Parts: sequence; C-alpha cells; structure tokens
Amino acid sequence: SVRVQLPDEEDESIELAEERILVPEELFVNAPGQPSLPMLIVRCAEQALATSRCDEEGVRSLLRQVVLVGGAADFPGIRPRTEYEIRFLLREVCTDRLRSALACPDDAFVLNPPLGDAGPLATPR
Repeated sequence: SVRVQLPDEEDESIELAEERILVPEELFVNAPGQPSLPMLIVRCAEQALATSRCDEEGVRSLLRQVVLVGGAADFPGIRPRTEYEIRFLLREVCTDRLRSALACPDDAFVLNPPLGDAGPLATPR
C-alpha cells in the first residue's frame, strides 16, 4: 500500500492498497459497448485508414506516437501495459487492412507527453 497526500490538504492523506491496481485495470476491460483503452486506439487507427484520413504511412506514424495524458496517465505502468495491449490487438484482433499496412505489429509505441517550459504538455497548445 501507499500513502498519498490529498491535494489542497497539507495534513491529510489516504492510504491506497488494491485500489492502485483495480481502478486502472478497468481501462483494459472490454465490455459490450465499452471497449478498452487499447481497443479504442486500435479502432481509431482502423477508422483513419478505412476513411482515407490516413494512408498506410500515416497510420503507421499514428501508432508510433500514441500519447496518454490526464490523471490516468500517471498510474504506475499504464504506458507499457497500454503498449503491450495495443501490440497484442494489432497481432490478433485488428482488421486485415490495418495489419497489412503495418511493417510490424510491434511498431506501436505509447510515449510520455512532450515537455514544455512548465512540465508535461497535457493538452494541445
């Protein structure tokens, strides 16, 4: 377990135990009508290719530059787990068209957000 200080409360903290694992795990569960985070990323790439918003090189470039931002992006291990799951989906689940556009299913990367003068850039500027 980990003790976390609450924002705006100097003397208050809470202890997190299994919540550290259970909460982020929900991002990786596929449910009817609620695709997982990695599945959303793969579907985005499939749609970009299917609607000609990206050619094959463009979709390869998209998948090489996935960036997670926001509070959930700070969960320990979320970037490598997301990258692993995306690569699995590209090998096993994605459309044939997307699979044939890729040089290799392992050519997908989840990156840290770019840094600005005041820290990570979490939103487009």
